[in-house]
Amino acid sequence: MGFNLPKLKWLLLSASLVFASNGAALTHWQINTRHLDGQSKATTSGGAGTITTAKALDGLGRIDTIKTGNSGNPTLIQNANYDIDSFGNLVARSDLPNGLTITSAETYLYDALNRVTGKNGVANSVATYDALGKSITDSAAPVPPANASNAPSTTHT
Repeated sequence: MGFNLPKLKWLLLSASLVFASNGAALTHWQINTRHLDGQSKATTSGGAGTITTAKALDGLGRIDTIKTGNSGNPTLIQNANYDIDSFGNLVARSDLPNGLTITSAETYLYDALNRVTGKNGVANSVATYDALGKSITDSAAPVPPANASNAPSTTHT
């Protein structure tokens, strides 16, 4: 597949994106290696220096770590770690690129039916469920102010 632009041509190949200008081809992005299931294991991006991203999977093919950086510091941009339990639930994640805390480490709690219920050790902080399994609270849902002008009236005369 190619896109022709004035003096530029982009070629999207199965494992790379090549930028061509005035007859010279520069690889902008490419997959270096793949896992057995076809997922990218290591990729390289061009531009201002060469940036490499490496993904490690656990024994079941689920993401374990993602590291992005240059050859001198492979975690300069990203150093993400994921912990997944035997049921496939994300139980913890963190990202500490170059030793800096970009995203605070997070942990998740699940009930006996593997529904997320808590975050960072606080039970029922994400969601609670009724006896039929319907979510009755969801911390991600916006809560309208108590004195909202469009709130329905509960006063009867």
